[in-house]
Amino acid sequence: MTEPSTRNNRVPFSIRGAVLKDWPFVSHSWVSSYSKRGIAGRGHLGPYEVSPPRTSEDVYLDGQHALVTKLAQRTTALVACSETDPEDQLFGYIVFEPKEDDSLIHYLYVKECFRNMGIGRALYEKVVDLCEQAPTTVTHWTWILDKYVRRGMKLKYNPYRSYL
Repeated sequence: MTEPSTRNNRVPFSIRGAVLKDWPFVSHSWVSSYSKRGIAGRGHLGPYEVSPPRTSEDVYLDGQHALVTKLAQRTTALVACSETDPEDQLFGYIVFEPKEDDSLIHYLYVKECFRNMGIGRALYEKVVDLCEQAPTTVTHWTWILDKYVRRGMKLKYNPYRSYL
């Protein structure tokens, strides 16, 4: 069942739980976009004078795909989708893991042509409602989260929670 968004957007969308047929889109876009827009794509992990060498593309693709596949077995995902074609037209998603101590956000993604329409924030707010608390730990940091932090979200980066 889909739940219509209450935001005033240029594109009406609903948020629903991800189903098995959504996971190829989730997996592919996660692996490819994180290599470009996440810390994996920055080539460094902080303000070092000399950045560590980048991981080769083959090593990254194999390792990140294996991690995403493993996370898919224990996480929950929500997708933002078209109200008129909720099964086949996906705009974005959030992969999260409810925990008693601090729920985790593993990845938040919105297709480029649907960004800045409130879809990412709506996905995050839905997770807050489902978890009954605001998740504060993110395991895959991307540039959009920098924007959210500047707007007051209390988020911290801990990639190792992906493995626990």
